[in-house]
Amino acid sequence: MLTRIQRQMRRNPTLVVLVTLALWWSAACMTVYTARASSFVGNSDVSLDLESEHEFFDEREKQRHREKITRREKYRSVKAHESKYSMDIPKLYLDTRKGEENEPVIETKKTETKDKKSFEKNIKDLRDFRASKDTKRRRKRWHTSKERREHKQKSKPEDHKRFEIEPPLRTHNASAQTPFPSSNLTPLRTLVTIVCGTNQRPDDYQRNIFARQLNQTKAMLKSLVYFSTFTSFRIILVTDTVDTYDKVLQQIEDWPVSYRSRLHFERAGLWSPSSNDDPQLLERWRPCSWSKLFLLESLPSLDAAVYVDTDILFLAPAEGLWDVLDLMEAPQALALGPDPLYDRHKHRRYAGSVGLSAGMMVMNFTLLRAFKGKQGNFTQTILHYKNTYANYHDQDTLNTFLADHPELLRELGARWNFSPSQCLAGVLPCCIDTGVAVIHGFDATFVRGIEMVFQVIYEHLLELNLNGGSASALLKSLEEQLIQVDRLGLESTCKKVFGIQDILLKHIRDLAKLEEKGE
Repeated sequence: MLTRIQRQMRRNPTLVVLVTLALWWSAACMTVYTARASSFVGNSDVSLDLESEHEFFDEREKQRHREKITRREKYRSVKAHESKYSMDIPKLYLDTRKGEENEPVIETKKTETKDKKSFEKNIKDLRDFRASKDTKRRRKRWHTSKERREHKQKSKPEDHKRFEIEPPLRTHNASAQTPFPSSNLTPLRTLVTIVCGTNQRPDDYQRNIFARQLNQTKAMLKSLVYFSTFTSFRIILVTDTVDTYDKVLQQIEDWPVSYRSRLHFERAGLWSPSSNDDPQLLERWRPCSWSKLFLLESLPSLDAAVYVDTDILFLAPAEGLWDVLDLMEAPQALALGPDPLYDRHKHRRYAGSVGLSAGMMVMNFTLLRAFKGKQGNFTQTILHYKNTYANYHDQDTLNTFLADHPELLRELGARWNFSPSQCLAGVLPCCIDTGVAVIHGFDATFVRGIEMVFQVIYEHLLELNLNGGSASALLKSLEEQLIQVDRLGLESTCKKVFGIQDILLKHIRDLAKLEEKGE
């Protein structure tokens, strides 16, 4: 028997190696096992009570289960974080007003001083109106103490922070038209945007095409008046030439008067640093993108405003942005939304929690003019940061500046500046209950085909019919197109985020429900 085994092993040298390794492995395991057993026997301090070990691990499992955060607690924590940076969005109202189609676009040429005097007169008239109303109420005599108690329970303190008459409820009945609120009683909200031509060569992604700026400006203004609640806006267009200003006005000539009459246009010229400093600054990165940092020089008499890029779209009433000005406490002068791309690129210095986007800014010009730094005023300090850190983008310069001066900043929630970079984490960062109020299609996102969820919304609002187009039809068309984006596998990062349609279309869906109820 042994002889036959030896013959087989001579014929198969590999088998000899495997058998030898197996024997050595078995011997090593036996040695280790024997050594461990002898150490347990010799050491009286080591407990072999397996039952107590099981009790210990069971207790740890129970403790871990008690410390586990429930889904409801996670939801509450997200809401608490969102409420820390976000502002309330005004309620939606249906617009059933009509007007003549050929009424010209309103263009105001009043100075800031006249507007201020008119505003003070309007406030005085409104106070006199309220005082007379209070006097009539005091003259009314109550016969019983019961009526006085009921009146106290029903009455609520008036809000004196904003001198504005509440808008009447809109009715769906076309025969009962809702009158325009008088512009004498409601102060205009100032919005600033920059539009200018370019000498840059157009690229394949339409970044430097002037027609794209005109279309984006048209879509932005259309979304502004479509979702707002009976509010009139003072639109200041900062342009390079008067011809550019006229072309923007031509974009809205065919709008119904009920929408056009709420936009009061003014023009301001671009301001750029001296030729010795940086003569090509306005052409760097994007045409006139650096001009937003020099609005103090372009608008020397303006007190406060909301600045937006042309690639901004409103999906909810925009009045909440002007409420931010009332809540900003000195020395806070700028309110900006987040840009998570900075948090992903740690080599870029940024301000705020994850970085800030300069596409939408709530600006207190008075406090910015009062700023004094080591390099001088606000404009001189911005130029110092541009030259010192060699930032190619205007947004990088602003982030670097606010990182050193955080006292000037008030950070807004993501729903006031929702960009495709918010979808990179794969989960909703905000807006679960409130919905998105502003979307930002930076870097020509609305036209390049790289984020089709945003591009579909932009194309629908650009072609939206203000003369009779219903919110229900808009909602239905958007839902169908967004489903096609997913089915056809079109390029999009946000389509992978669960619930993205709900937060983007929430206010359009609410508007459609108001139409069904006839409110």
